[in-house]
Amino acid sequence: MSEPIGFIGLGNMGGGMAASLARAGFRVLGHDVDRAALARAEAAGVTPVTDIRSLGAEAGILLAMLPNSPEVEDCFLGPDGILGDLAAGSLVIECSTIAPATTDRLAAACAEAGLDFMDAPVARSPIEAAIGKLLFMVGADDAVLARARPLIDAMGDTVLHCGSVGAGIRTKLVANLLSQATGQLSAEALALGLKLGLDRETLLGVLTGGLARNGYLADYWRAKVLAGDTEPGFAIALSAKDLHLAVAMAEAAGAAVPTATAARDAVTAAAETDGARDVSALLNVALRAAGMAELDGDGTGGKA
Repeated sequence: MSEPIGFIGLGNMGGGMAASLARAGFRVLGHDVDRAALARAEAAGVTPVTDIRSLGAEAGILLAMLPNSPEVEDCFLGPDGILGDLAAGSLVIECSTIAPATTDRLAAACAEAGLDFMDAPVARSPIEAAIGKLLFMVGADDAVLARARPLIDAMGDTVLHCGSVGAGIRTKLVANLLSQATGQLSAEALALGLKLGLDRETLLGVLTGGLARNGYLADYWRAKVLAGDTEPGFAIALSAKDLHLAVAMAEAAGAAVPTATAARDAVTAAAETDGARDVSALLNVALRAAGMAELDGDGTGGKA
């Protein structure tokens, strides 16, 4: 595939995705408002582009991994949006976790402009993004997915075709409703066990050895908060955003999700004080709420 690939949003996830494309031999033009993110991407083989309008004019395929719906709307559909800079027949791949209504509006605008479009949000962490092992949830026609497949395969090892346009983001929000609510409940459960004076490693062995097992307790937390690392791979503020989007989608569909609603409220409260920390730091928030010390720099602590 010789046409240049444009990539908008080179943060913790997008930076790794763009680097995976460059490593696979694609010519990647990357844009981000954060100069440090641009510099990291350049070191990984991405050509930095500071003028987003020129990116739209040069790239035949454009991917976006942005924080939220307003950024996507501004990027593509706003007064300075780049949708009009793309040549007819170009492909837009939207990977951000956003409101389904935003995906639908962008898809309709692309169709009107003669552009191919697919929504392809991802699962897993920045670690998998950096090594090309993401899971993609795709909403697209078969022909569009076939066109995008070489890029998707360079960034991920699992591709699930969820249905037509819009099915990808809706699937992602259903998954995030469960995963982010699980993170909050896991934090509360582990904090309760520590409050009761239970040995942490023994408790983790029990929680990860039966039906309570989940990726936070079994894998992700050991690399993050339990090791004393709360630098954001995926921030608490983004977890709160995803839960808001998922619960809003459920409410619009007339589906009751009381447990997820409670988790949304708890994670939103945590984001007010700790929003810039990694989502694993929900454990530290739960420890404080239990009247205990946060885990310190080497992952110890958690004492009353």
